[in-house]
Formats: sequence, structure tokens, C-alpha cells
Amino acid sequence: MDRVLPGLLDYDLAMHLQRHLEERGVTVLPSSPAKGFLGDDKGNVRAVQAGDCELPAQLVLLALGVRPDVSLAEAAGLELGARRGLKVDEYMRTSDPDIYAGGDCVEVKNRITGTMTLVPLGSTANKHGRIIGTNLAGGNDTFPGITGTGIAKVFDRNACRVGLNDVQAKEAGYEPVTALIEGDEHADYYPGGRVFLLKLVADRTTGKVLGAQMVGPGDIAKRTDVLATAITAGLDVEAVANLDLAYAPPFNSAMDPVHNAAN
Repeated sequence: MDRVLPGLLDYDLAMHLQRHLEERGVTVLPSSPAKGFLGDDKGNVRAVQAGDCELPAQLVLLALGVRPDVSLAEAAGLELGARRGLKVDEYMRTSDPDIYAGGDCVEVKNRITGTMTLVPLGSTANKHGRIIGTNLAGGNDTFPGITGTGIAKVFDRNACRVGLNDVQAKEAGYEPVTALIEGDEHADYYPGGRVFLLKLVADRTTGKVLGAQMVGPGDIAKRTDVLATAITAGLDVEAVANLDLAYAPPFNSAMDPVHNAAN
């Protein structure tokens, strides 16, 4: 891939994270696929061939992503979705109504596009477990889908995303417009504030919030959750800019970047 965290960040925000990694002594080689491994006469790895480089190594960690293991489901004759994950209905029932499934191997609906996707996260699996347990006990609970919210910490930087990026928004039939803004996590006259970068995606026609990404040392979790809520509720940028949120200098910027981007 051409950037770090490609499933979480667009290129412009990923470059900020790459610089932080390099400042911490990590060598980043984008667009340099691993071609092979070299070993010594004892069977231990000694180097990795990546792109045009030979990198000395005593340990190689392969982070290749995940793929659902549905062999048991296939053996049971259960139906799979287009992404080779288990196909379930809104009640988390498989094609066999006596079998329920949830978690990383289950395809879920994207609440923005309405399409089925695979986003293996523990938070989603937790919701699935609650819904399945409720229904097995005689309830009638449903899972409405996801907004694709994720957050990670990389050394002293935080990175997150929610919803769609502009490419995904175009593919879904929207006319996306983006705003990129840098701001303090709280009012600059209050000591200890840190900066973060925010990229907001909205539909040009309706103003509907479609997605966001953030990178920086500052607190981005609260803003991510606010935007996840806004996307779930179908709010437009004007509504987000006028949300009556908790404010005090230790917690918020006087000119909140989320509201700035929405405006």
C-alpha cells in the first residue's frame, strides 16, 4: 500500500502519522511489497526482501489483515454473502432460522450506503452478542448496521475514522465535498492543549454528514463519537455546527474544529 493504516486514513492524514512514526525511529517503506525472506543455515530469518531493499531482521511480523473462517458454516450448509462472510438477517439469524451468528465472520449493513460489508471489530461483536442473547431468550431485538467507526493509538498520536471517505462517497452515489482543518483540542489560552487534524466529508447537495477522519495527539475520541451519532441520525453539517455540546476550556476549543469544518 502507499500509506500506513490504509483502512483507516486517507493519504493526506496518513502522511502526518508516517512522519510521527519516522520521528520515533520507525522506517516506513510505502509501496514496497515484501518479495521474500532470507534465512541463515539454522533456519532463522536474517532479512526481508522488500521492493529494492534487503532489510536485516531477527523477527518478521506479517500484518496482512483478516479473512472470515467460515468453513464450519459452509459445512453446515449456511448461506454466505458477497464478501464471503456469513449472511444474517437483522435479527442475526443465518439462512437456517435455528442458527444465529455474530462477530467477525458476519457481514453487516453499512448504515450510510445500505450495502453489506465486513468490519471485524470487538465493539460490533459485543452488540451482536447482546442481540442474539435477547432473541434466544424470547426477545425481538435487531441490529441496524454500522457506521464504520474505528480508533487507534500510534505512539503519541491518535487516529480515527467514521463513515465514508470521499472516494467511497462517490461510489455510493453522493457528491462529496471535504473540509480539512487543524485545531486545538481546547481553548488555546488554557494550558496543555494539543493540536489535531480533522477531515470532514459531506454531501454537497443535502449537506448530510458522510464521514470524518482525525489524526493528532489531542483528544479525538469524543469528536469521533459525536460525528458517529450525527451520521447515525442523518444530520447535516448545519445541525452538527449548532449542536449544544458540553463546553468548558479544559475540554473544548473555543473554535471547535468539528464545528469549523461543518461550517
